[in-house]
Amino acid sequence: MTQVFLSTQIIHCPAEREELGLAMSSRNGLLSPEAHDTAAYLFRALTTAASCAEARGVLEAQGFRVEHVEERWARRLAAVNSEGVRYQLGFRRCDSAVNTSLIAKGWR
Repeated sequence: MTQVFLSTQIIHCPAEREELGLAMSSRNGLLSPEAHDTAAYLFRALTTAASCAEARGVLEAQGFRVEHVEERWARRLAAVNSEGVRYQLGFRRCDSAVNTSLIAKGWR
């Protein structure tokens, strides 16, 4: 078996976002209007909370079943469930400003 190593350069660029903050992606385009609104709320709650504990409390108060909210590798990561949909989100926090990069979103 021959292994091929290609010279690769990764260029970071900001995600294009909708007004509600959700990334403009083909996966997010598959969400129902209700799931889209839920995902946008999740994004706002995670990006505005000062801590993971605060984010968890806000999400639980809105009826989300929170699997986890944690800081790892300079990223805030979360997985929650709402009405049969599992949402996963991760974004990098840089110098207290939010530089977001959507990792994954829930689907049915």
